[in-house]
Amino acid sequence: MVEDQSRCDELQQDGVGVESLIYLRRRTIHDRTAVLLSCLSAGQVLGWPMDPHHGRCLGRFLAVSADDESFGAAAVTDDNEFLITADSHGYVKARNARSHVLMSSCIVTAGA
Repeated sequence: MVEDQSRCDELQQDGVGVESLIYLRRRTIHDRTAVLLSCLSAGQVLGWPMDPHHGRCLGRFLAVSADDESFGAAAVTDDNEFLITADSHGYVKARNARSHVLMSSCIVTAGA
């Protein structure tokens, strides 16, 4: 996840809507660990700690495959190992939720 507090603040001020919230239940709560992910309509995913004293955005990444696409859906596996996101053009991405590394990407087509 890219640490960029100014960009996180800018997204909040732009009025970009939150489409989904994902709580990573199996992740240890710490002031520098993102346990809550907010998926924004513009395609960004922001990571948040569950710390009342340091509850600022820890970082972000782009969950869509292009700037002209919008967020579609997101889910996390039961073990919080993988985050799966989908965008408006049918791209589905699976990321290792612990390291935020893109694991694979594919296009889902109708009838598949």
